[in-house]
Amino acid sequence: METQLPQFTDMERRVIVTLAEKGAMSGYDFHLGGRRERGIRKAMMSNSGWEKIKKSLGPEGQKIIQTFATRGRPQKGKLGRQKKAYWLTCRGAGAALLLNAKPSKVKENALRVNQNPKEREVIEVFFRMRESSSPRMAKVLDEFLFWRGQIEPKAFMKHLFIRSLEISKEEASSVFNAAKKESKYWELTKGVFKDIIAEIKDLIDNE
Repeated sequence: METQLPQFTDMERRVIVTLAEKGAMSGYDFHLGGRRERGIRKAMMSNSGWEKIKKSLGPEGQKIIQTFATRGRPQKGKLGRQKKAYWLTCRGAGAALLLNAKPSKVKENALRVNQNPKEREVIEVFFRMRESSSPRMAKVLDEFLFWRGQIEPKAFMKHLFIRSLEISKEEASSVFNAAKKESKYWELTKGVFKDIIAEIKDLIDNE
């Protein structure tokens, strides 16, 4: 699995971190309808700038942002009353964490846009484990989220086990001690460990 972020532009970085910390936003929130200022609000970019960002970070590009909702109500005979709201994909959340967005805000906004009970549980567990991990293991978690683009528990724990072999025992133990507090996930973790050991034994026996 790759461990380096792609080369985001400065504006792309700003958009990713802004969404991570402020929550879902519309294109209008970024470009203010082509005006530099509206009251106390200042535009981050032009309309055309937003279209480029939306294309480069959206589903057709790096899959960092996606539409999560439509705000407003259409009014008969009037245009522009509905606005699409964008937030980060799982991959985008991983990118935001690697770009040093505030983890507490990423978690808060991830839970705000996701109403699926099972996925919310996985989000909660991910951040509890991250909070209890050493900085290096927290980065391993963020990289997994970015490159995998989802949190599939079994693949997640297998990745942690393999990457933990690359760093000190003390740093690795931080995340596994956190996993022990999540009974369901710890049972899954033990199963993953047994599977890996069995695979290694098969390799040795078949030499």
